[in-house]
Order: sequence, then structure tokens, then C-alpha cells
Amino acid sequence: MGQKVRPTGFRTGIMLDWQSTWYAGKQDFAELLIEDDKVRCYVKKKYGRSGISHIRIERTREKVVVYIYSARVGMIIGKKGQEVDKLTKDLESLTHRHIEVKTMEVNRPHSTPSWWRRTSPSSSRSARASAGP
Repeated sequence: MGQKVRPTGFRTGIMLDWQSTWYAGKQDFAELLIEDDKVRCYVKKKYGRSGISHIRIERTREKVVVYIYSARVGMIIGKKGQEVDKLTKDLESLTHRHIEVKTMEVNRPHSTPSWWRRTSPSSSRSARASAGP
């Protein structure tokens, strides 16, 4: 029986970059990891229809920078930047840290590898295929 390797862990650092870039000691690591997951879930839940490809988080001692790669950046920014200011305030109240939100435009969000996204499109295809005609 062969040993299977998860593609994300196998390629991270070689072909792909890390989803989060920061360093923490043993005491803070679990808290920051959960905080990253909360930020990602909140953004994906609130702006799920804006074609989010992936979210990258960078931390320093003073601030947290959240990069949102999306096909529809205008939905995240809003009129005159009001929506991104509201998102920044919501994330600051969620994490109790200074947060800076940066949006990056992606031409084809579905061309990113499926392991960057939380739900794989292949799992929904296999469910439909097993349902029968």
C-alpha cells in the first residue's frame, strides 16, 4: 500500500507560497492559527459571491495584513472604499489587533489549485456522479 501525501504540504515552499506568513512561539501559535481561520471564514462568508480565489495573511508585531485575491474587487471595496473600511473594523473587533486589508484582482479565480479553496469542486462533481441519472 502506497503512502499518500497531501498536495498542499508536499508543494508548500517549493511550488506554492504559504497561506499565512508569521512566526509565533509555542504559547501563541494555537491562538494565532485559530485567529487566521476565523478571519478566512468571516471574509469567505461575507464576500463569498465576489469570486475569492484565496486569502493570504501576513503578521508582524504591530499589525496584520490580509490580502484578498478576488475576481470582483469592487464588491469588496464598495463605493468610495466604505465596504473595505467596514470590513477592516469588523476584523479588528474580531481579532482585537490592528488590521490592514489589501485586495488583489485575479482574472480567473477558478484557475487556482483546488487545494487553496476550502471546498474542492471535484467533491461536488463526484457527489453528482454517484447520484445517478
